[in-house]
Amino acid sequence: MIVVSDSDILSMFGKVGALQHLKRLFEEIYIPPAVYEELMRAKEIGFDFVDEMIEEKDNTRIKDFEAVFE
Repeated sequence: MIVVSDSDILSMFGKVGALQHLKRLFEEIYIPPAVYEELMRAKEIGFDFVDEMIEEKDNTRIKDFEAVFE
């Protein structure tokens, strides 16, 4: 299953170290550019949970929403 996520869900799962559950449930997770920007702001102020999401984005598990519609 493919899902489009907002920053609230990704942040909550990330903060409690449970991103693996989202990965297990969804084949691909798409994020809108605004969500990506919010996550980058969270990283800038010191939230480490964003690092795992960035790594997944680089591995194409979490995808940029705009790319889907190009």
